[in-house]
Amino acid sequence: MMRKYMGWMGILLIAAVLSALVPLSAAARPVDGAARTGVPPSSDLLPPWAAPLASAAQTLPLSFLSDDDVADAPYGPSPTVDGFIAPGEYAGAGKITFPGYGGEVEVFFKHDASTLYVAFELPDRVHYLQPVPSVSLFVDTNNDGGNAPQSDDFWFKIMRNRSAQEWQGTGFGWSYNAVITWTWGLTETMTGWSAEFGIPFSKLGITPGTFKELGLALRNSGASPTYFWPGGASELQPGSWGSLVSSSDWSTFYWKP
Repeated sequence: MMRKYMGWMGILLIAAVLSALVPLSAAARPVDGAARTGVPPSSDLLPPWAAPLASAAQTLPLSFLSDDDVADAPYGPSPTVDGFIAPGEYAGAGKITFPGYGGEVEVFFKHDASTLYVAFELPDRVHYLQPVPSVSLFVDTNNDGGNAPQSDDFWFKIMRNRSAQEWQGTGFGWSYNAVITWTWGLTETMTGWSAEFGIPFSKLGITPGTFKELGLALRNSGASPTYFWPGGASELQPGSWGSLVSSSDWSTFYWKP
């Protein structure tokens, strides 16, 4: 009799355990179904910088992002502007490469919805005293081109002697701005050197969430020759520059293929 009693108790215990597991399985089905239908995950599951992505409008990047003379600055977490490009710091950033001193220069672009970040990685191991090696960022904030720098055109420059300069168009050339209103950093590396720019949106006339195309040129200077992106660009002719856009529309939306 005791053995029968224990047998029935075992069966009842197993049934209780199985019944307790059923609600868990049922509760999991809506989540799985939501994932299959494209409903974004809860923002609680995302890192702080990516939380806005859960409710962001899903739009595709602009078709001309594949143009060789167009750079993209997607949204991402803010890097530390110290000149050192830490592993993963520019993961997911837009990238441009062009010939420079020592080999290919790599340039990364991203923003955090308030500041544009541009980082140069240069393979140049030679330390020139004169002329001082430098990297430059030319930006046409109205993207109106032309044959001479205008007041909406800016020249941001970092030199390897650990100094920085800013210039503004005058209608026929460049005028030096004594006050720098952006952040910068420079680091010597085992393979060359690196430099970072952090330029506020307010300086560039960017409004988060609003499409804006900027004129853009990059330069690596030192001993002759001087290297430009795009090829054939000139610091005195904004009409020869390329473009900078954001597949995030300068907002917190991050498009990932």
